[in-house]
Amino acid sequence: MKKRLFLIAVAVSLVALFCVGCANEDDNNPTSVPPATPSNLTAQQTVRSQVNLSWSNVADEDSFVVQRSLDSASWPVIANVTHDNLTVVDPGILANKTHWYRVASKNVAGASPFSAPVSIWTWPGVFAFAEDQTDEFYAQSVDGPPDYHEWTWDAAAGAGKLVVSIVDPSQHWVDIASWDTMPNQGWFETKVKIHAWAGTDTLAFFVSRDIGVAQNFVGMKFTQTGTWLRYWTASGPQEVTTNMPLLTADQFHTIRFFHRGTQWIVYFDGIQVWNQAIPDQGVNTWGMVQEWWYDRGSSPEGDHTIWLDDVANSSADPSLLLTSAERGPHRATLDHTRRPVKK
Repeated sequence: MKKRLFLIAVAVSLVALFCVGCANEDDNNPTSVPPATPSNLTAQQTVRSQVNLSWSNVADEDSFVVQRSLDSASWPVIANVTHDNLTVVDPGILANKTHWYRVASKNVAGASPFSAPVSIWTWPGVFAFAEDQTDEFYAQSVDGPPDYHEWTWDAAAGAGKLVVSIVDPSQHWVDIASWDTMPNQGWFETKVKIHAWAGTDTLAFFVSRDIGVAQNFVGMKFTQTGTWLRYWTASGPQEVTTNMPLLTADQFHTIRFFHRGTQWIVYFDGIQVWNQAIPDQGVNTWGMVQEWWYDRGSSPEGDHTIWLDDVANSSADPSLLLTSAERGPHRATLDHTRRPVKK
């Protein structure tokens, strides 16, 4: 019996001996200290209603906390996500406004410092082409004898409808819609449908800047068989055809341009198809104009039908919008900042 008690005592002593420093080992265990700060935080917007966030994982985290700011000063929490969940969707965004985001990781020992904020300027609010505003959209033949084309409201399509009736063979180009907007930065968007392609029909959407000597522009030209993106440099107009999608007939497509300083980004149906800086070719004399042009080309005589639905342009700074006096004598007839029907 005494021998057994002696062996037990020895065993207890050995356990106590070998456990000296156990507390220090716990202190060195990664789970006993907060995790590292998440890296590679990105914010992207591919649809109007939300911003998608993602980041890289860190070791020994139990969860992540995501914060959003509209002024880079106040940071309310918008999401707490579980272990190894590396994405968050923010559906509570505001249109045409800079949003800042940051993320931290957490475990039982505490939280990491927040990541460096990333920012994104959200898309503008879209204005519907309203029934009582079809007469505010401009459509005029720009070659041959003067010829104005009238918009109507298509209730079935829920869009403005333009039937281009050209009976003079010398007429080809029609300026479908144009308006002035901010001179320095902003979003430009339109939603369009062409009833059918015929012959060498061409439909072009572009945003241009009148700089006196020449135009500084970015635009997309669509035909039945191809799409071209064109922009102006000191060497003249440049063309991009790689990865440019087709404008298929009889369905709506959304074309969106984003412009800030010299940087331009182009989206087609919510997918980014081009992103490049274009050096300004001169001084901006009055602002920018957004237009659709239609070229009848070699298509047969007859009616050609085009619809416009959602349209938008906006500036991050309302003070950049031009007044009527600043616009001067120009054919633009519509200021989208005053449209009453907003989605």
